[in-house]
Amino acid sequence: MRKEFSRVLTDDFNGVRIQYQGDRVQAIFHLPKDKEEAIARKAVEASAGLQSSMETTLKEKLPEAKDLHVAIGVDAGLTLVSRLGTRGARDPICLGRAVQSAARIEEAVDGQETGVSSAVHSALSEEHQELFTWRATAQAYVASALAVDKLERATGAAKMFAPTGSVYVHTVAGVTTVSSEVIRGARTVAASKPYGR
Repeated sequence: MRKEFSRVLTDDFNGVRIQYQGDRVQAIFHLPKDKEEAIARKAVEASAGLQSSMETTLKEKLPEAKDLHVAIGVDAGLTLVSRLGTRGARDPICLGRAVQSAARIEEAVDGQETGVSSAVHSALSEEHQELFTWRATAQAYVASALAVDKLERATGAAKMFAPTGSVYVHTVAGVTTVSSEVIRGARTVAASKPYGR
């Protein structure tokens, strides 16, 4: 399981696996630099990848893991990464408030749940924000069963129902014409938010 999770984080999502802490794997996403939304999206995508891996891939290969589930905590912020210890026995470690917050969130959510901090939630696009609900007991936004397919459906639906901008409505002699191109004398109507979202 550790090897699978490490591969998901590093190979599939280009994260950096820092360390294992018992049954917890710790990873960071720091690229692209100064792009909070892209980093938050990548962390949430990796979380969905871990959930999918646990619920599908690992359970197919390890039937004895059928009752195991993954709880995930995500936060963003200034983080110090170092190797500490004595010579020849140094371990990588992450330090910072965001690290502690992510660990606290992970402990406050249940298996098959992903919890994200307010900072991460606010950096996400609207279609991804809608997958999470605020949970006061966890002090985080929580999504249940957030697997890759669910995340892809949310992203696909957002693209499918994205407003295309203004349309132009013109009526002459009882005939109404609606067009995305400018019509002289037409009134402009801004596209509203689709019902499906």
